[in-house]
Amino acid sequence: MAVIYLKHPRHGRKVACGEHEAQMDRANGWVDYDPYEKPEPVEVPAFLAAPVEVPVTLVVDPAPVTEVGAPKAKAPKTLKDLSKG
Repeated sequence: MAVIYLKHPRHGRKVACGEHEAQMDRANGWVDYDPYEKPEPVEVPAFLAAPVEVPVTLVVDPAPVTEVGAPKAKAPKTLKDLSKG
């Protein structure tokens, strides 16, 4: 059984398990490639190649949230107290 490496500009890379499958894939835009071939070196622009110093900032944990003492409403004792509003 043959192992054929194929790549496609949209779908990425795949392995075809036989010549018939590879022929069908080639008809749909797949091309052969060698997975062991070293890629060509890419020239990096100077502004990307130079190291960039990033200022270090310390992360401080925020103060814990405490409950604020809100005045508590008194519950009415009778129905008359409810009608007073």
